[in-house]
Amino acid sequence: GAGVEAIAALRSKGTRVQVVAADVTDPVVMAAVLADLPTPLAGVFHCAGIVDDALLAEQGPARVQRVLHPKVAGGQVLHSLTEGLDLDHFVLYSSASGVLGSPGQAAYAAANGWLDGLAAWRQARGLPGLSVAWGPWADAGMAAEVEGQSRWSRVGISPLSAEASLEVLGALLQDSEPAPAVLRIDRARMARGLSLGPVPPLMVELLESHEGQDERASERDELRLELMECTDPGDRYDGLVEYLTACLATVTEDDDIDPEVPLDDQDSLVAVEFVALVEKELGVSLEVDDLLSCENLLDLAELVNDRLG
Repeated sequence: GAGVEAIAALRSKGTRVQVVAADVTDPVVMAAVLADLPTPLAGVFHCAGIVDDALLAEQGPARVQRVLHPKVAGGQVLHSLTEGLDLDHFVLYSSASGVLGSPGQAAYAAANGWLDGLAAWRQARGLPGLSVAWGPWADAGMAAEVEGQSRWSRVGISPLSAEASLEVLGALLQDSEPAPAVLRIDRARMARGLSLGPVPPLMVELLESHEGQDERASERDELRLELMECTDPGDRYDGLVEYLTACLATVTEDDDIDPEVPLDDQDSLVAVEFVALVEKELGVSLEVDDLLSCENLLDLAELVNDRLG
């Protein structure tokens, strides 16, 4: 695989590479790994982690623990075992999900937030510490899958190449900021994406304008105004179907939405974003369960029509 080829390339240049399969969360195992190193340890890069996306209602202690454990326990073990060593670097691979939040990733965001805190805590004690909250990478990492990239793309964050990311890392290793975030942001697209819900305070200064609207948003605005001017539920139904179709097109970035297609074809994260958008723009109370109880957008339009009164 690519990893084997990369190691071979390093070795061909005279670099000594030692590969060990070990559980980074096990202090006894990791102590043995460090004791077996042929030269003094100069730096640590903690890149372990897993994702297990789920809405809060689907979370449980075991599921949360499974996501927290590699990053949190692994980071603590590496810190404890190397605290007394004279390291050049102690680098933790965190994620932008811990900075911005990400639907379905409450546990993953918390795990990465803990890494950011560990880096700051180490620096405050005179130890090296750098936690990089990476945005998605195009050709590596857990967000490299199409679904992961699409989720970030919807809120205006484009993937970085591994080569560009490593160049940024080289610069960060010379800096003193303990927990920087590295993202490629399309501000206009982010403003539209964040219109699905409250804008995190951290993002306000990054956005040039929250008023920027793309073609889909303009279409939704026109349809919404027509709905607000219509007081007869019978006349309002067709407009609601059009509006809800436009909302789903915004969230999925698919302009070919068929209102008769079953809604259970959409994943739960899309459902959350869709419901948030409709609630925000129409001011109607709507829950994910309402969406899932409807066969398609035609049924959902009837439900929303009733609630608009």
